[in-house]
Amino acid sequence: AHVRLSGRMSDMLYSLEATDTDFYAHQFKPVLKMLDSPTGHLLIADEVGLGKTIEAGLIWTELAARMRYRRLLVVCPKVLCEKWRFELVNKFDLDARIMSPADLQDALTSTTLQKRGFVAICGMQSIRPRRESDRSNRPVDILANTIDELDPFDDRLDLVVIDEAHHMRNPGTQSQELGKMLAKIAHHVVMLSATPINLGNRDLHSLLRLLDEDTFREQETLEAIVDANAPVIRARDTVLSGKPVDEIISHLNEAFRHELLSGTKTLSSILKEVKKRSEIDASVRADLAHRLDGLNQLANVINRTRRRDVQEHRVIREVQGQILEMTATERDVYQNVTSVIRNFAAQSGRPVGFLTVMPQRMLASSMPAALAHWRAKYDVTRCYEDELLYVTEN
Repeated sequence: AHVRLSGRMSDMLYSLEATDTDFYAHQFKPVLKMLDSPTGHLLIADEVGLGKTIEAGLIWTELAARMRYRRLLVVCPKVLCEKWRFELVNKFDLDARIMSPADLQDALTSTTLQKRGFVAICGMQSIRPRRESDRSNRPVDILANTIDELDPFDDRLDLVVIDEAHHMRNPGTQSQELGKMLAKIAHHVVMLSATPINLGNRDLHSLLRLLDEDTFREQETLEAIVDANAPVIRARDTVLSGKPVDEIISHLNEAFRHELLSGTKTLSSILKEVKKRSEIDASVRADLAHRLDGLNQLANVINRTRRRDVQEHRVIREVQGQILEMTATERDVYQNVTSVIRNFAAQSGRPVGFLTVMPQRMLASSMPAALAHWRAKYDVTRCYEDELLYVTEN
């Protein structure tokens, strides 16, 4: 399927209906940004639950259709490898394989595979390079040495997708070295993480430098850009929230005074247009917000969608309370559990109210689920963005 972009006949989206996914407009924003990116690299920093996996798949679908790309690598924590394989196979009809370091080594060096193409998924830990002084003849060491010996522009991968990319934020770590290695041999890089925006500018700068070392060589550059962006973002939010024209003009004037934006023709045009209006209708506000997005100095390298900006993901709660009577069996279970907890509280000297409140709520919500949870004796050991990883206690 094709869709026209910005009214230009030559710009079409081939990925619009080419996958087995539901249509959500916000998931095509990263596709458009990748197509307009001067570097071919992008950080998708959407909030949790907005479909970053789907967005990465749509980018690949679009690039593969336009550029005839064939070589895709997804790098993610090991526990997410099977999830990625399932998504790529079932939603994008890709022959995705979970590869070992030796498999990836073969894919990068085999003339046949380089021509035929492949869709590889690798656990981040499994291909993370060891320090040169520690390397031997392990498959992961051979892989690292091979990549080190390749020329910087010898692209053996068309697209690398790095999930949970915030693991690469710390300079001097081997995880970040992995990021540098992959960026060196990839034509396009997409990093996925809901975390870096919340980590502070230093960590965000570390990731952006992996994507665009020339622009973000110094942290001061990012800080100046973030400072310039602040009034632009406030102006955009003010436009979308339907607030008075005077507030919009105030933020635009503040942006216009910043040295990175002063004299910008687009900003000047927006400011003149807004000053002529006493009120702004919804269609004009949408256009203004789009133009202000284009002024964002990080727009070419970061895609950030918030849940509050996505209408179809907004939850409308209409709570209606109902009083239900427990059955005799349910009442026995509820009272027995409460009794056991009270006895434990009395023996341990702990506050009974604190210990009973959560188990009682769980029983009142879903007694079978509560009992199954306790029987399994699960221990939450680690949390990823879109799912909790549980490991059974020994």
